[in-house]
Amino acid sequence: MKLGAVIVAAEAAMQASSSFHRSGEERRGNACALRSAAMAEGTDIAPLPNASSTSTVTPLTSREREIAYLASQGSSNKEISELLFLSSRTVENHLSKVFVKLGVTSRQGLQSALAMGAI
Repeated sequence: MKLGAVIVAAEAAMQASSSFHRSGEERRGNACALRSAAMAEGTDIAPLPNASSTSTVTPLTSREREIAYLASQGSSNKEISELLFLSSRTVENHLSKVFVKLGVTSRQGLQSALAMGAI
């Protein structure tokens, strides 16, 4: 993909992120912001005009990162809870927050987010 197309795509994703956040759709807004950042990563493009919108994406806590990584590797909630000495409900709560923060809806989505470097 040529650099011009990357810039246009990254900016479109950032605009979509802003629109989703304004309409209260945090998960979709976060997903678009992360997608925009992933497209811009590794290029020499200047920060996008709406790049400040990415600040609305709340970073994962260290515990959320740990649980997200284990879940993305195929561990069940029960396995994660036993490994980390947490209740299964606590693991579910953490994963629910992670899904919203990363804009994903499944464990497979966690794998994609991990591959993009979002975790």
